[in-house]
Amino acid sequence: MRRKRKPAARRFTTGAVLLSLLLLERAASAVTVQMQANKSSINLADTIDVHVAVQGGTEQIDPPPLEGEGFQVLSSGSQQSIQIINGRQSSTLVFTYRLRPTRAGTLRIPPVKVQIGGQTYQSNRGVTVEVQQIARIDDFFLELESSAKALYLQQEFTVTLKIYARRLSGSYADADPFASQGGTWPQLNIPWLEEMEGFDADPPKQYLESLHPNDRGSGFPINNYRWREFLNEYPFLFPLPRSTAARKASGGKEYGYFVYTLEKRFRAAKLGAFEFAPAVARGVIFVDGGARPQPREFVALSESLPVTVKDVPGDGRPATYTGAIGQFTISASVARDKAFVGEPMTLSLQVAGEGKLEAIAPIPLKIQKQLAEDFRIHEEPETGAIDKKTRTKTFTYGIRPNKAGIAAIPPIEFSYFDPREEKFVTIQTAEVPIIVEAGKTIGSTDVVSGAEAPAARINKAVERALYPNYIEPEALIARAPESRLGWPRLWLLAGPPAVYLVLLLVTWRRRRLAADPRIRRSRGAARKAHVSLKEAEAACRQGKYLEAYQAVHQAITQLIADRLDLPAAGMTPREAMEALARKKIAAEAHGRMAALLTACDQARYGLAAQEEAAVHQAILAARSLLKELEPCLH
Repeated sequence: MRRKRKPAARRFTTGAVLLSLLLLERAASAVTVQMQANKSSINLADTIDVHVAVQGGTEQIDPPPLEGEGFQVLSSGSQQSIQIINGRQSSTLVFTYRLRPTRAGTLRIPPVKVQIGGQTYQSNRGVTVEVQQIARIDDFFLELESSAKALYLQQEFTVTLKIYARRLSGSYADADPFASQGGTWPQLNIPWLEEMEGFDADPPKQYLESLHPNDRGSGFPINNYRWREFLNEYPFLFPLPRSTAARKASGGKEYGYFVYTLEKRFRAAKLGAFEFAPAVARGVIFVDGGARPQPREFVALSESLPVTVKDVPGDGRPATYTGAIGQFTISASVARDKAFVGEPMTLSLQVAGEGKLEAIAPIPLKIQKQLAEDFRIHEEPETGAIDKKTRTKTFTYGIRPNKAGIAAIPPIEFSYFDPREEKFVTIQTAEVPIIVEAGKTIGSTDVVSGAEAPAARINKAVERALYPNYIEPEALIARAPESRLGWPRLWLLAGPPAVYLVLLLVTWRRRRLAADPRIRRSRGAARKAHVSLKEAEAACRQGKYLEAYQAVHQAITQLIADRLDLPAAGMTPREAMEALARKKIAAEAHGRMAALLTACDQARYGLAAQEEAAVHQAILAARSLLKELEPCLH
């Protein structure tokens, strides 16, 4: 049976429909990129929005960067819409960039490129915008300046915006030439106020609070910072400090101006060339005209501020340079100015000045020649403690004198880089007078006295007996033993007198034990340790956290030293662990003690948490540790 052929017209219609569906499907899956700006001509104080629309891509797309120069990206965002054509999903993703021009002339942004699925798609065209210059007026103008001409990495400097407003004459001479109470002063737009690429600064909220904004009253609105009251929003008003100055106008005549100043400190964090964008002001200023001042609308623009950040030179860098950039002074002090040979001393070096204190590393003492000869540096800090109020940084070291007769801590050198002079400067501390005496370690059984000794020698012995390093043996008098009850007398005492004998023996033994300084020291160890913990609790309640840490350290080390007849001064965690090595104490208690003593030592250098909760936890840990150590130390 022959198959009947369809008419040609019907075959063409069916093919056209299939082709149309195929073309629609391809159109739905094709990727296109378009780019355009909302304005073709602006002035330097205006902004433009550049839109980049990506149609047909279904994958995650990163925002394409805008190339070119002469503009600053103030903000960016994206919005996506999804359509379904013939059962296939098609999306349109629009990226929007808000730009501010940084110079007059023709602003050209080349076509953008988008990466989708491993392929590159380019927009059909770029963007061209004509940027018109703003003429400076004599009534209101802005100036931007920096406190440093040459900038170096980690250097701090100040960027200052000065706002000049021409003063009115006559009875209005002392009034701000802007709207009266409740009115709106000129709007300021400062692009670098919140953040600036390549520079560190205080957090924006903290900085803005330091400007003391008003909810209502008089002041400049800045960067559209606003506050909300119910359903309404109002601009924050910033009353900037005001001074007066005289400046020549464009015609050469000199006029009086009010100068409103805004300052912000930055710290160079990155090498390279940067540019602080111009500040813009627009609004109304009142000028002299007839019987009453007349309002005048204006737009003002400052110059941009180019800044280049350089690295500190490597040539000629002193060995005592540890990263300080600015201008500094240094001083030295000791916690105790008298010591014996080998006895620990605490040396503090305090650096003060203008510059980034966080960048200053500890000063190496081992390269200080005279100091290294006279002292053994047994403890160097990893960092220092910063006091932001006094702008100082303190480093604390542990040193031990090597010989007797040392009369002073020698001068200690410190180097910094002065960005104003662009050179390294080396300064040194003043000598710190000290007294170092020779000494030797003696046993506590040698520190006794005798009744037959002359009063002068006994007084001298009592005066010096508490110093274990005292080496004058003629002042240490052997004590005569107390008389004992003999056997004949014991036979004569019987019955009730025997009770008296027992009591007498007990009393005698207590007196003898009390006369032994080692035993007396051991017996009072627990009491003194708990007194130190009470002092730590009192210091914690008063917010004196460093003193609390020191009291906790003293409680633990004093107990160990008194019970084991060891010197307590300068006892380190390592020395405490070695002293307990032969005692039957759990390893877990060893670890807790080492961690606790280490935290107390680190508190001196600002490494331990200076918070009430952390200090209170350390006190509780010390109290628990004392309960474990007391029965084991005999």
